[in-house]
Amino acid sequence: MNELPQTNQLMAHAALALFGGVVHALVKHQKGETKVWMDIVILTIVSSFSGVVFGLVALIFISPGYASLAFTAAGGYLGVEGLSVLTARLRDVLVSKTSI
Repeated sequence: MNELPQTNQLMAHAALALFGGVVHALVKHQKGETKVWMDIVILTIVSSFSGVVFGLVALIFISPGYASLAFTAAGGYLGVEGLSVLTARLRDVLVSKTSI
């Protein structure tokens, strides 16, 4: 049975998810896709949530470590687009019962 990760590991994952979300929002702002500061805040929150979901998946399928931290940060950066790819892949794995 897997042990629950320690609090400092969870905080590191959350911080990297937030960082990935901020970078994603700032890149969108730099491209001119956001108009007001509230767009940046909302995009940061949504992308950070995406990073948290990626982090939870990483903690389940990958042992807690640098790889799961990188997966979390990448998930925060990818945002909703990354979530759609992740859910499609997980759906394929769960339906076909094959390994990732």
